[in-house]
Amino acid sequence: RVPARQWPERFGLAFGDSMAKVTPEQVPLVRALAGEVVDDRQPFYLDAGGDGKHVTISARPLEKDGTVSGAVAVVRDITEERATQTRLLVADRLASIGMLAAGVAHEINNPLAAVVANLELASDGLRKLLAKPDVPPELREITKMLGEANEASTRVRRIVTDLRGLARAGADSLD
Repeated sequence: RVPARQWPERFGLAFGDSMAKVTPEQVPLVRALAGEVVDDRQPFYLDAGGDGKHVTISARPLEKDGTVSGAVAVVRDITEERATQTRLLVADRLASIGMLAAGVAHEINNPLAAVVANLELASDGLRKLLAKPDVPPELREITKMLGEANEASTRVRRIVTDLRGLARAGADSLD
């Protein structure tokens, strides 16, 4: 049996949200021994023996003839609940990232389609001009620039494809 006032030191009792150490006066069982009903949903962290657990502790005084003669505490392990909440939060963030990626991919893809189509039309038109005799040398330089622009649009299209893949992967992780 460990006296309640020794719980912080013996069990590594800390406040679960801030990991601040609990003082002996803050231990729910000690508060109940002082006559207080403790129904807090305050999470605590117990680090007894290195296997940390998240818990809630409720405590009630035991009275006899109007005098506190003892107290009872209920310690409830909420470690798995907190782990589930964390997993749900991560899944929600992944879903948000997936939706954002899908939206960005869609918004980029529409103007990209116009750019690609116009690059193809311009390149076709230049090829026809280059087939004629007495072509100005500037047209060959323009053809080179259009080729570089076409390569850049291909890279952008790959980025859009990757974003769509990210959006699908985020949706798949929720199934």
